[in-house]
Amino acid sequence: MANAPPQQRPPAAQAHAAASANNHEHDHDHDHDRDAAAAMVSFPTLDLLLLTFNCAKNPIEIPVFATHLQRALADRGAAAATNASALPDLVVFSLQEVAPLGHAFVGSYFLTPYLARFDEALALAAAQIAGYQFDDDDDDDDDDDDDNDNHNNNDANRGGPEEEGHTQTAGRARPLKGYTKHYHLVQQAHVGMTAILLFARDPAAVHDVQVAHCGFGVADMGNKGAVGVRIAYGASNSNSNNNNNTQRGEPPNYSTITFVATHLAPMEWNVRRRNANWRSIVAGLTFGNPADVLPPSAARTHDEAASAPRTPEEEAAEAEAVGDDAWLLAPSPRTTTTTTSSSSSSSPFSLEDHDHHLSDGVAILRRRLHDISVFRPDSLLFVAGDLNYRIGDTTPPPDAERPTPHTWAQFLARDQLTQERLAGRTLHGLQEAPLAFPPTYKYDVLEDAEGAEDAGSTTPGTVEPTNADEIRAWRRATADTTTQIAGRLLPPLPWKYAPHRWPSWCDRVLYLDVPAWTKKRWRRRRQQQQQKEQGANISDDNDNDNDNDDDDNNSSAVPAVRVLAYQSLPVVRSSDHQAVYLRAQVPLLGAEEEEVEEDNNINVDGDDDDDNGSRETVPVDPRRRLPVPIDVLAWNRRARARTRERLAGCGMLLFNTRAGAVAMATAVVVVVGVYWLWVGSLAV
Repeated sequence: MANAPPQQRPPAAQAHAAASANNHEHDHDHDHDRDAAAAMVSFPTLDLLLLTFNCAKNPIEIPVFATHLQRALADRGAAAATNASALPDLVVFSLQEVAPLGHAFVGSYFLTPYLARFDEALALAAAQIAGYQFDDDDDDDDDDDDDNDNHNNNDANRGGPEEEGHTQTAGRARPLKGYTKHYHLVQQAHVGMTAILLFARDPAAVHDVQVAHCGFGVADMGNKGAVGVRIAYGASNSNSNNNNNTQRGEPPNYSTITFVATHLAPMEWNVRRRNANWRSIVAGLTFGNPADVLPPSAARTHDEAASAPRTPEEEAAEAEAVGDDAWLLAPSPRTTTTTTSSSSSSSPFSLEDHDHHLSDGVAILRRRLHDISVFRPDSLLFVAGDLNYRIGDTTPPPDAERPTPHTWAQFLARDQLTQERLAGRTLHGLQEAPLAFPPTYKYDVLEDAEGAEDAGSTTPGTVEPTNADEIRAWRRATADTTTQIAGRLLPPLPWKYAPHRWPSWCDRVLYLDVPAWTKKRWRRRRQQQQQKEQGANISDDNDNDNDNDDDDNNSSAVPAVRVLAYQSLPVVRSSDHQAVYLRAQVPLLGAEEEEVEEDNNINVDGDDDDDNGSRETVPVDPRRRLPVPIDVLAWNRRARARTRERLAGCGMLLFNTRAGAVAMATAVVVVVGVYWLWVGSLAV
């Protein structure tokens, strides 16, 4: 594809170029001593784009999706003023209802055409963005590709009971319809209709790929479920600490990042089931078989670590609190027998309330189980998907007031996810950037586009779209060919919110930030460096000032996930959801920087004790103690569910598709013909 002429640059590209020039002049005004000190405590960062989209079981239109995707690829928020490339280092797609149920259950050949469209859309969008303003990157990519010709992620661990994921070997960037691919597919995996795709500009920087699967639909199948990908990332072509370590002959120091794509239970009143789905993710989405972690010695029925037996009333209360997924949790020691086979299912995590009685061996087992969970202590965590939390507990009455493009902010206080998360009942420890976009579900795209675009028309039968003002603004702007609106390259579709559902923020992206003990360690390191550079002690007042939130979000001195953009993409005709993306700078600190520091004065929010020694009661960081026990039988259960998925998927393909009907009709004709020939031969 030929590069677009300069006058066709999107506004995002023009703003990026202008801001970059201004930022270059501003950098020279910084204090030299402060820069020198900051340089000593700096760390590399990863530019991440994480997008979630419910496809409504329809294939995407590649040109349309690619055009909208350009906005996410070019959106770096306040960081657009830097001289960095607009294209992110990693792109992760979390997809729900990616294909019809039969195709998704069978997978493989039947699912590949749906997933391949996202690869093509990303390649097209990245090529268009790069063609506008990052032409020099093509030469760099070519050099990197030469180095990666022989690279192969042989250490990729599929992480499940079977080959449910798919890894594409990293190789040369290859032309696709006339343009160069800037991204390589590193990993794709799915559970039923929920899929995750991970792309990297530099595939050599991605190591130790692991995959985990969890289904919590009907009979544990993947009509609803979660799939996770865990990677070790270290930029191979940068001046990062990894590169320096390699030059010194030391092994590279990679940072672990975990991504989870999920689709939770629908309907307004299903809040408890959605919470139970999340507990199933924590319990069953493991990047290793828990049964392999437990040694034979863990099969003992009674030992000094055993908890007191629970009464039937206590077990019933726990099952009621957990909901429909109570049986997924690790069994109680009182339910085990003296046989090794039954006792081996007992999990040490059921003994969390008796830590002071645990032996060193059991503590090691706890740590190993913790390491294969989504809350691995040395890993950052990103969760994206159709979480399905609504703004009401019942379906809306016909006369209910609904959000509009001008009033949607008033409904944020009713968001179920925010209420449940802050109450500690779901997505434990995770946080979310402020919602700055309207509800993303449920849309009815109006079919009569011509009539709908005449917003405000009095023509009988004309439907007034909810986004009438947006359509009018677009039409006024496009009347002048020199004007563009917010980088949008396609006209907005006319739509209305579905009358039988509350418009809600179902599609979300949340993350687990750098732990408090790591931030404290970096503050201490920065203070020591400042003392060394300035030759002066840091006062207690300055120490308190350094602990404020501005420090965490203001510079590279204290590591934190820095959100650059959190927005939705425009409505598309193929789905009743909007895609939502998170653009963030992720600190790469290495494994040793994320080690848990046993300091009881550090809470999950990263604030230390105040001067009076008082401490606000907050939830324990899930990287220290899991909020839900690990399900030690998760992999066995998933293997059985996968068999059921294949059988159900084959039946759906046979009876619900045209190709299946043809196959059935052909089989009937063959059987009847063979029977007729056999009867005829007997008559002779």
